[in-house]
Amino acid sequence: MLSGSPTKVLIVDDHPLVLSGIRAQLEGVAGVEVVGTAADGAAAIEASARLEPDVVVLDISLPDISGFEVAGRLRADHPRARILFLTMHDDEEYVVRAVSCGAAGYLLKSASAGELPHAIHRVSRGQPYFSSAVAQYLVRRYIEGQQRRRDGALAPRERQVLAL
Repeated sequence: MLSGSPTKVLIVDDHPLVLSGIRAQLEGVAGVEVVGTAADGAAAIEASARLEPDVVVLDISLPDISGFEVAGRLRADHPRARILFLTMHDDEEYVVRAVSCGAAGYLLKSASAGELPHAIHRVSRGQPYFSSAVAQYLVRRYIEGQQRRRDGALAPRERQVLAL
């Protein structure tokens, strides 16, 4: 994103009402320009190539390919685009998978209306943004991993691999 230019945002969600609601909310936000919307993964990939958004607000559950796969493709084809997952999935494994796909942020759809514009501004500046519950989980997981390393203990998955 160029300094002084609005952040170009592509919104991807398969629910028309949600899609139009997010667009309506963001269209009044200073420094944000909604450049397009997409209702499925294939359309998101095509729109990203054509519109070159700075931030892609991406749902995980899409009808054709998962948001995770879309994120992976976007990271490979358009590495400057930041991925901000906006989803109802608060499962910890979804968070881990999103981070491993290169997500710059993860926001739950239960967030307050003002949180989405804040998250977009943060990720557009290269700063990560995770909703409070998600951030608490990530910190807890990090601390547990550090503790295991200090203790020399293996994680459950590490024990499985060793046993094989």
